[in-house]
Amino acid sequence: MRHLGGLSTSIVSKKQSEELGAKEASVDIAMTGPWEIQDHSSGEYWKFSAVEDHWRQTPYFAELVLWTIPEESARLAGFQTGNLDTFQMAFDTIPTVEAVEGAVIVGWPNAGQAGLNIYGQTYGTDKEGNPYDKLDCNNAWVSCDDDPNSEEWATAVKVKRAMAISIDRQEIVDTILSGYGAPQAMRDWMGHEGLALPRWKFDFDPDTAKALLTEAGYPDGFAITLTPAIRGAPGETEACEAVAQYWEAIGIDVKIQNVPYATIRPSLITRQYQGVTCHTVGARLNPIIGASNYVKKS
Repeated sequence: MRHLGGLSTSIVSKKQSEELGAKEASVDIAMTGPWEIQDHSSGEYWKFSAVEDHWRQTPYFAELVLWTIPEESARLAGFQTGNLDTFQMAFDTIPTVEAVEGAVIVGWPNAGQAGLNIYGQTYGTDKEGNPYDKLDCNNAWVSCDDDPNSEEWATAVKVKRAMAISIDRQEIVDTILSGYGAPQAMRDWMGHEGLALPRWKFDFDPDTAKALLTEAGYPDGFAITLTPAIRGAPGETEACEAVAQYWEAIGIDVKIQNVPYATIRPSLITRQYQGVTCHTVGARLNPIIGASNYVKKS
């Protein structure tokens, strides 16, 4: 039940789900929210009507239409002509939007957070007790020894710390995010920074990063695959490309892999993927909700 603390839980009708079957129920099902689905077309739109006298709160408007519009220019044009009331925009589009009469930019602090998922270091056993076969200690950032007190573990930590302190988080916020945001050392801890350990802070220090790579046995760096897990967050691809540039500056050979998230997700879930993803998620009611994604008993 941990996902009841997340942002994606829906309470649905068990009776209706059984009557319709899983396939039909996945797109047409009664839930407890304030909107009723009227029509939808995959990859095009979802049309909803407000539920009058809703148990929690009746919506302020009668109809809601969510359009799928991939092109930024088309979304902007729709807003400028009054065909859209709001839309997902790139940060450099904000000045153009502000010039539209009556337009208001509203920001929500701690609405989303971005970080890096580092793969290849799957230790222990799966739910059936079988050893994971996706542990790959040929990766510079992975220790073959799972003892945190071992020399190999310490070497892998040096590599990952070098990767962490080579990134100028504040510069990413100031440039790519146009100042909308704040640096964060540990993803899933957004809004809970006061509880984070001081050692989780990674100040930008490329010189020390290079020295750590040398100490770890990689004076000329190593190769790594970096994949933007595109999930719809503004600036997510550009920020990921910036991370690649920071790593290349300390000698790491970065291969950017641009594929749809739906394409790469199966290899992430099975832990077959060997590399790093730039990953954006929503807020967590508690950091443990995010951390529980990475343990076998979640």
